[in-house]
Amino acid sequence: MCELKNFKNLVLFVCGEGRVLSSKHEIRLCFQPTTIIIHSIITMAAKELSAQEGKQTFSNDVFQVDSPCLENFLEGISFWSKHTPTSPALLFPRTPASKSMETVQWNEFRDSVQLAKEWLCKTLSLPSNASKIDVSGLNEDEARDKRTITLLIAPTHDNICILMALASMGYTTQFICLAHVYEVIATLIHKAQSQKIITGGLDQDRLEKSQSHLKEISNSSSHKWFQTEEKSTLSGFLDRVRVFGSTNVPKLYPVSLESANLSATDSAKFWCALPNEKRWRRQLETSLCFHFSFQQPVWRALMCGTALIFPVIRANQDQSTHSHERKGGKVLIPNATDILDSLAMADGDALYASPTGLERMTLTGLQTENESWKRALSSLKDAHTGGAPASRQMADTFAKANLEVMQVFATTEAGMLFLAKPSLTKHLCNLTPRPQLAHKMLFYQRDPKDDTLELWLPEDFPGLQKYGLKFEAYPGDESIQAWNTCDTFARLTPYAPLYEFRGRTDDWLRLTVGTACRALEIEDRLMELMREPISQSSSKEQSPVLSPSGSSSSQFSTTDLQNSFTSDSSDAQRVEAVTVLGHARKALSAVVQLKDCTYPQEEEKQMAKRAAEIITEEKLQYPLILRPEAIIFATPETPAISITQKGSVQRKKNEQAFGSILDKMDL
Repeated sequence: MCELKNFKNLVLFVCGEGRVLSSKHEIRLCFQPTTIIIHSIITMAAKELSAQEGKQTFSNDVFQVDSPCLENFLEGISFWSKHTPTSPALLFPRTPASKSMETVQWNEFRDSVQLAKEWLCKTLSLPSNASKIDVSGLNEDEARDKRTITLLIAPTHDNICILMALASMGYTTQFICLAHVYEVIATLIHKAQSQKIITGGLDQDRLEKSQSHLKEISNSSSHKWFQTEEKSTLSGFLDRVRVFGSTNVPKLYPVSLESANLSATDSAKFWCALPNEKRWRRQLETSLCFHFSFQQPVWRALMCGTALIFPVIRANQDQSTHSHERKGGKVLIPNATDILDSLAMADGDALYASPTGLERMTLTGLQTENESWKRALSSLKDAHTGGAPASRQMADTFAKANLEVMQVFATTEAGMLFLAKPSLTKHLCNLTPRPQLAHKMLFYQRDPKDDTLELWLPEDFPGLQKYGLKFEAYPGDESIQAWNTCDTFARLTPYAPLYEFRGRTDDWLRLTVGTACRALEIEDRLMELMREPISQSSSKEQSPVLSPSGSSSSQFSTTDLQNSFTSDSSDAQRVEAVTVLGHARKALSAVVQLKDCTYPQEEEKQMAKRAAEIITEEKLQYPLILRPEAIIFATPETPAISITQKGSVQRKKNEQAFGSILDKMDL
């Protein structure tokens, strides 16, 4: 039985316009004197996984569930209620800050945060400054609890602004994302409004629907639950939200319903595959939700009902949280003590942070007299960091704390996908380090005959941004003004397979490849090469050699390849369109369409393969970034490449159309 009474004022309120994705779901409710609880059977993927589970019933005076996902939800709430017994927990509805959702830019955050402040003060009657809250007669912990607000919100732009607004008002905030973005059910709306918990953020249509549901419930007085078969969707919610990329400016990629669905399916399977005791601890993050590098775990949680636990932000009053300037204002960053507090509070055993953040946290934990921080550091089983180079001093610090650090390259998955089972998830990056590197990914082996493990150092990254200086141009392409994982792959030797890439149909191009891989660039170059005349010698066999990725390729240079496309063949202009595909198990591939979708000649097949090798060698310096053996030709038996009237490739539709063909290819 899950004790929920520890929360003195628990309100789980649903934000946004999202609705349950499954066409049929059940909701069971029960009220405690000071508690309102809502939950439902969540994603279709989780529903499929739970189909074989037996029905489990909690005490009738708390909650009745028939899904392991609901059980996990209650476990999480119970867990947090034990650690924050006096903190109000609010799941906010959408706020006026959402008006800047359409065009999220950093210079708009200041206005959005100000709107959020006004909304918090007016709607929830919060003091404009936490220092105004009377804490006389309370000890330090009790006073801190009284000025703490636990947020249970979906990580949308406007809710991010709420988080920042609360921090700037001096409140200590704990941000927990318990998400799907559920349909706001009628009873909860009615109860929340009658208690004046919320007065805004709901549209009239929803209120009218709520009233009709209330009548339905009142007519079924013998039951404390109701069923609905209303099919509901995300109502365009995701199409308006923009996801931040991993560079210094927002990339403003829209998240489509289809891509979110794929993410949800993968994540639900990954989450349910973990042992129960891990499900509410594994995703302990040390970045805020507006940090650039981990939008994917946020969206996985948003779509799956999983939990992201962020560190306590103690705002401005005790100067514990530092900040740095970006365009548009300051960004709050949790420091070492914030991280240690959060680890201790959540009993966390896995952590994601930058190398610098990990080092500061580790040093603080080693030097502190705080027993809670010491226990938090000693209980940390492993830590994950991005692909940025670390110093030997950092490595020594981690070694002193017996902290095993895994370095994750070319991914925005916040390191957690390292723990996933590939057979279940097929996520966009499947890390497969060698056994001796499994927990030492800050190191790599330069010589297979030597057991010495060497560090990635700044000099190993020629495009690395030097502190205090401008971005350096990437070697071979001065238009790339930032260091990225291309540097890493250029340094890898054929005998050092630290990892291999995987991709998902929806995200591979924009998330896995990094800032240097631009799909349009690849498509333009592929079209250019495919329209070069075919030489008579282009189909001659070449002697294979080992490529940097360990696979065989033809032994010739970029110049030789380009010179091979030099005849007067008129067939070259038969190429009508090309498109690049990101795919779950086939890495990066492409589709070539000839005029009238005619069948390709052998010379054209060879030309496509050679073009892929040219792009790999001259453009991106990735090992087989564009798979030559995975080039598809559109024929009368296949779909045609989808192109808009303006001539733009519709990549998502093409990935859906040709993905099944790639699945059948023996690669």
